[in-house]
Amino acid sequence: MRDSRRTLRYGTHFNHGVPRVRPVQFEVRENRLAVDPWLLGMYLGDGCSSGNVLITNPEPDIQERIAASLDDGDTCVSDGGIALRVKAKRRTNRPSVMKAALQQLGLDHLDAQNKQVPSIYLHATVEQRPELLRGLLDSDGYVTNPGAVEFCTVSPQLAADFCFLVRSLGGSAKRTTKTSTFTCHEEKRRGMPAYRIFASFPTDMVPVSSEKHTSKRAVSLAGVVPWTGRWWLHWLRAISW
Repeated sequence: MRDSRRTLRYGTHFNHGVPRVRPVQFEVRENRLAVDPWLLGMYLGDGCSSGNVLITNPEPDIQERIAASLDDGDTCVSDGGIALRVKAKRRTNRPSVMKAALQQLGLDHLDAQNKQVPSIYLHATVEQRPELLRGLLDSDGYVTNPGAVEFCTVSPQLAADFCFLVRSLGGSAKRTTKTSTFTCHEEKRRGMPAYRIFASFPTDMVPVSSEKHTSKRAVSLAGVVPWTGRWWLHWLRAISW
């Protein structure tokens, strides 16, 4: 302990650390999810379903992937060029497959501040959870320097779910809260609290998939020393039992 304390730092560098958690393997009872995990993440960030499912995102590659991720019984049409409306391929009185799945998951008709990730998705396989993460970040995320990401939401539960997801995949997450303000009729008013999560991952984990985000991530990682996958110790304290 004394030796470790004396050698915690070498100049501006830390010498000792403990391994970070690897992606957690949960016990999964059902591998098939009602909605594609990337598509669900995209819906939670940019979607609504007061009528048909509507996902608002103008990026061409995002729109192409949304169309490709739908169930075979669904299709989508452009809504003003910046959004896609999901509907059933066959004209019936029944909702689209995606709409019915969202109803089953309890995610339809939710306001932005009440959105959340169903437990079955938070505890999905290590192949499915990164896709959910990418959907969330492709919709409401940003790539920051160097190689980290930021996610923003007005839902406290979705913020907590995002942190859980990041940490279950071996990343680190730090949440901050900011209350926005706006002006209405020349009067300054307070908006809803916004939850910002800053996350980082080992360099072998790619948390985004859109062309916009992956190109920015590649630039931000240029010249960056690969992440060692360790928590560096900044201080040590003896504990008596």
